[in-house]
Amino acid sequence: MPDVRIGPTSAALGLALLTSSAGAEDLVHGTRSERLYERAHEVRASLHRGWAELRVRRRVENEGPRHDQAMIWISTPSAAAAVGLKTLGTIAGRPTWFDGELMEAEAAAAKYRELTGIGGYYPKDPALLSWRFHGQLLLQVFPVAPNDEKTIEYTLLVPTVYKNGAHRYDLERLGTESLAATLTVATPGRGDQLTVNGKASAGGTVGTVSHSTELALVPKTSEPIGGELAVAATGARYVTHFSIEAAPAVSRVPRGAQVVVVLDASRSLSAQRLDDQRAAAAAYLSHFRDASVEVLTFDRKVHRRYGALVGVDRARRDLEAVAIEQKNGSAVDEALLEAEQILAGAPAGRPRRLVLTTDALVRSRLKPERIRAAVGQSGAIVHLGVLEGREPALGRNDDHLWAPAARSTGGLVWRAGASDDPDDRKKMKATYEEWARPLRVDHFQLYSPDLEVGAIGEVPRVLDEGQGYEQLLLTKRDVSWVRAEGELWSKRVQRVLHPDLAAGKRWSALAFGSPLVGELSEPEMMKLALVGGAVSPVTSYLAIEPGVRPSTEGLDHGTVGFGSGFGGRAPSMRMGATSVVGRAPPLDRDKWLRDELAQSFVACGGKPGTASLSLETTFAEVVDVARVDLGTGKDPVLERCVAEAAWDLVLPSQFDAEWTTWTVPL
Repeated sequence: MPDVRIGPTSAALGLALLTSSAGAEDLVHGTRSERLYERAHEVRASLHRGWAELRVRRRVENEGPRHDQAMIWISTPSAAAAVGLKTLGTIAGRPTWFDGELMEAEAAAAKYRELTGIGGYYPKDPALLSWRFHGQLLLQVFPVAPNDEKTIEYTLLVPTVYKNGAHRYDLERLGTESLAATLTVATPGRGDQLTVNGKASAGGTVGTVSHSTELALVPKTSEPIGGELAVAATGARYVTHFSIEAAPAVSRVPRGAQVVVVLDASRSLSAQRLDDQRAAAAAYLSHFRDASVEVLTFDRKVHRRYGALVGVDRARRDLEAVAIEQKNGSAVDEALLEAEQILAGAPAGRPRRLVLTTDALVRSRLKPERIRAAVGQSGAIVHLGVLEGREPALGRNDDHLWAPAARSTGGLVWRAGASDDPDDRKKMKATYEEWARPLRVDHFQLYSPDLEVGAIGEVPRVLDEGQGYEQLLLTKRDVSWVRAEGELWSKRVQRVLHPDLAAGKRWSALAFGSPLVGELSEPEMMKLALVGGAVSPVTSYLAIEPGVRPSTEGLDHGTVGFGSGFGGRAPSMRMGATSVVGRAPPLDRDKWLRDELAQSFVACGGKPGTASLSLETTFAEVVDVARVDLGTGKDPVLERCVAEAAWDLVLPSQFDAEWTTWTVPL
């Protein structure tokens, strides 16, 4: 680092500054006296998608007896890069702004030294903005005339972070110990919404930046995935930055939807689980304002609640009050077919939804292919919720045997935790919004032919709406595109990002506010700084009023510092497990079945000892009556009578195995 020579009045301050960091207080002082003060420090912030611009205007006053040099040590906001400088002078007595020129740092320092030296001309004021180290700039202005003021403006760029549906930047306290900056925020454009400290704002004066201030821009977008790719050449390498953003709302609840809700009313569900299931359906329907709804229940048969589509508010109220009779059988396939027929017969042109909840304890003859054949005729998106646990929760189950059937419609199979506890109502509503609309991009992946495997770190598998993922890195190759892809429910979505020229220029500058600056060579820095127009370890801004020459009030350069520096598991249908919770006294279940069914067989007209019956149970539910074997004879009436008797069995609680087959002699 080149030597920094500081005058006697500011030596202690300068030494302290060399150890400061971004976010610390600024220091303002004069070179010749201690009577140069800062009178105003104003920041105008404008937020954009991915970045913010801070225009900083500062005014100093010299109450000393001689022309003085203002030394403003700037602790830059986090990750900021300086990209412009202006000084306010006069032409023909009229105030005029003069833009700074970006120059090689040593050349800019030499020119400033020359123009501020002792000579025979009337004093005019150049200004120099230079890099001291990461997070620290120095602004020098000379001369500030006695009993006069001087105004300077510089521009900073800062990157925002996309989080909770907004591009956010936490602006730290700005200013000196005695004078904090005042903040004004520009009105957002393009339908975007602005918030300041979490409150909606139309822009305007915010007040003093005496503590951290959160600025946020909520983008208006109809695309589920957005983002930006920036590529900036350094010579042999590239500064590459990409950001992927899931929209604040990746989807909307459809208006005017036609919905069929299907509830499992089989005996394998406990009374509590039945109530929880109804609560899940009510929570789901709470997200539809103008839907028309039919409610079905099923055991081995399907039962319509209304026989027509009714208003969603009526359906929700009934779900909380109506009694549901539980019976044997779990005809999931028949329930799906019935629901599809209802929707297929409804007026066309409206979104259609079918949601079925069940414990998935079904007959073994119900193969996945039958579920697949039951759905699709109406065009409805189908969600199948497998009830698990009482904590409100939803999780997609892409490994379930029924998953291909649901996915073919755009829906999914879900693990569904539900509770009818009034204290859980709010959480239930929030949880079951995900059946009303997708809330996240699942199976999220990134691809690029130009990025090495592992270069972009560990990519999240799920991108919740309103959340983002970004990377800044040095790459060996020019990145031609990055593709982000995933699923909304089971619908594939993607976004391909190509390099944006404006973003490339911006990140050429922002690299100097990032940790990458320590990895760059001087030639790389120079190329980036010139493209981005940024103050860097190798570049500075020099703003000159026309006609500036060494003046009679010039500085003694033996004691003045100048601006250069170097900072240089696979689930499926559940079968075979047993439950031992709340087990009743021991029972010979085979004998119980023989006794009950033998009586029914005789009552139906059968001869004892001449037949057998095969059935399946899940817990205390008869889930299938597979076969009635009358030996050598055939009697359809007798077979049907015995089968109906089996279906009407009310099994005691000692039938506690999750799935069992029985062959009962009659």
